[in-house]
Amino acid sequence: MEKALQDWCKQLDDWGFPPWMDLLLAIAKVLAQQWADEEEDPTLAGLGKRWVGNFLKCHPELTAKYGTQLDRQQAYASYLPTLQDYFRKLKQLVCKYKFKTENIFNIDEKGFIISRSSRAKVVCRAGHQPPRVIQDGTQEMLTVVECCCTAQYMLPSFVIFKGTAQYMGWYSETSNPDTMFACSPNRCTDDKLGLEWLYHFDHCIKNRKGGSDTQLLILDSNRSHLTLKFIQYSIDNNIQLLCFPACATYLLQSLDVGLLAPLQKYYGKAVDDYIRNTRTGILKGIFWRFYSAACQQAYTKKNIASTFRTTGICPFNPDAITRLITGDTNPVTVSQPPP
Repeated sequence: MEKALQDWCKQLDDWGFPPWMDLLLAIAKVLAQQWADEEEDPTLAGLGKRWVGNFLKCHPELTAKYGTQLDRQQAYASYLPTLQDYFRKLKQLVCKYKFKTENIFNIDEKGFIISRSSRAKVVCRAGHQPPRVIQDGTQEMLTVVECCCTAQYMLPSFVIFKGTAQYMGWYSETSNPDTMFACSPNRCTDDKLGLEWLYHFDHCIKNRKGGSDTQLLILDSNRSHLTLKFIQYSIDNNIQLLCFPACATYLLQSLDVGLLAPLQKYYGKAVDDYIRNTRTGILKGIFWRFYSAACQQAYTKKNIASTFRTTGICPFNPDAITRLITGDTNPVTVSQPPP
């Protein structure tokens, strides 16, 4: 059991999110209980308060350290050794599992104010104060979880409305049966919805060519991605995880870098045209009409390929990021992983 826990801790560290002490203790208790049930000896299930400390003493290649706080991470988000470590881990995974382009994915989530149009220039009289463009006034938000692949396609969206129950009218205009809708009291991703999205991801990729291969999912350190069930499901279903360094997603996350901004622009333009023509607001029931149209404009193969190239993921090129940080036009080239 301890050997399995040791390997598990090392794997999570390689993925970029080493386990908290309480998470290690939680999974150890689960394994101990399973062991006790198999041996029919309930005394084997007991783990004392000092178990984690004793475990680390028995395995000196592991240690416990305080995680760096967020404000310091913000200061060092562009710290070159941190970025190099991320690319080192990415290269190790690509070399080990020989990922094809259809097996590398990036996930991110985006919040939308349903009735908020995009900011745009308008023609008005010179010398006057900037005009105020009329908005619907509704500030209700929702969250959309998106996932893109280096094979230049997007997985079906996962939409989270604010509420305690779903209504058929919210997604009556959706034509793709794999698009998922959910709800939460604050429209944010929680542990349960994070796991539901992972089921959604696994279902979608298994319906595609190469779905039986090992997948690489690159994601941020959102708490809903770091739960025991999320990690265990990934391990059980051949999904390798790699976490971005804290606060560096603006540099490394493909969706952040080149896809979500144009998506917001196209969605805002569609909403603005609708409000101007109808003088009415946007409701949940017609949100998807404008969002899906914006996706078709923003999520082109050219844009997806460009954003993975810009972030150095595909083709593998850490120099794309180090040039931005150092300003050096001839940085030291990092070797490519084998095809």
